[in-house]
Amino acid sequence: MLFLFVTVIIFNLIAYLIPKRISPMVLLATTLFAMYLQLITDVYLGLKYHL
Repeated sequence: MLFLFVTVIIFNLIAYLIPKRISPMVLLATTLFAMYLQLITDVYLGLKYHL
């Protein structure tokens, strides 16, 4: 379990420190698409399968 926490922290630090060359518009579009897909999935699974 300790290995899991250490690995997650290290990977998050690496992802945060790597220089990003993504424009703010692409970042916004990707985030909105992910939120929309998550919402549709939750509604579908909640209504159809009662999860």
